[in-house]
Amino acid sequence: MAESDFIGIVVTESREEFIVDGFAIGGWSIRVERVLKGRAATMLAVDGGGWGSSPGCCEQGARYLLFSKRGYHVFDPGAGSDPPPVGTDVFVSPVDGKFGTLRVVEDRVEWPATPGLTADPDGRVALALATRLVRRELDTPMPSEEVLDRLEASIELPAGAHRLEEYSRIYASDSAAGTIVGFLMRDVGGRSSRRIWEMPRVFDGGCDVVRLEYVVADDRFHWVACNEASPD
Repeated sequence: MAESDFIGIVVTESREEFIVDGFAIGGWSIRVERVLKGRAATMLAVDGGGWGSSPGCCEQGARYLLFSKRGYHVFDPGAGSDPPPVGTDVFVSPVDGKFGTLRVVEDRVEWPATPGLTADPDGRVALALATRLVRRELDTPMPSEEVLDRLEASIELPAGAHRLEEYSRIYASDSAAGTIVGFLMRDVGGRSSRRIWEMPRVFDGGCDVVRLEYVVADDRFHWVACNEASPD
């Protein structure tokens, strides 16, 4: 999970072939149902001779839990050559081959997508956790833009904070708890204010970083605090 640029639940729609920067890449167009981490792409690269290029999938119209890197990694970093991946604006590729592309069947996850391979004890634990994650995500709708509009309209920022428009608003949904957790991060580089569904790691920053937890059902904040202060 830590190594993935994008984690999501996707459906593979059609097989396609591309030439990108001189490399032949086979892939599947994907329809993203859930974004769990990062920013999605439109294609899943599955072959072409590059690193992480054997996910052991896919079938048309099938659903997968995907752990992936952005772009297509056409060179093996272990060979001493690690150039930037190609097609980063289009492709994602599996982080760990067969084990980064897990088939979702109804509300459970198969390990891995390739038939005939079974999980060791550690793999069975991972499979159970992945199945729990998928069930939670498929059963609970993501908060709508209207919910986020209501959150941002009612927020009272702590003393020392800047105007809301000076922050990027970065959210994650805890579906089981019915809450939205978030960071408001000030754009010191002059970028426009925006919403992102990806939780960063931030350990300081004062009031340039504001943390929050919002209870969706009650339409209220559990807490809002500058990052140097305790949420308690």
